[in-house]
Amino acid sequence: MSTCLPLAAISILSTCGALSTAISLKFNLRSKKEELTLAIRELETIRKKVNYVISCNKDFTENEFKQIIDNV
Repeated sequence: MSTCLPLAAISILSTCGALSTAISLKFNLRSKKEELTLAIRELETIRKKVNYVISCNKDFTENEFKQIIDNV
């Protein structure tokens, strides 16, 4: 009976460790997803500003402007 108790404790500790790791991983991934979403929003804002600056340059033809915008 005395050998069963340490084995049960090890099993319980292993299970608790696995659960805490899974929970930690879930929250870390959520945090990374939020960081990426914010970075994508900031890049989209920058892209819009670049497009505006390019559109303000009247030296481009319509085709040149579209080509520049497509490559940005």
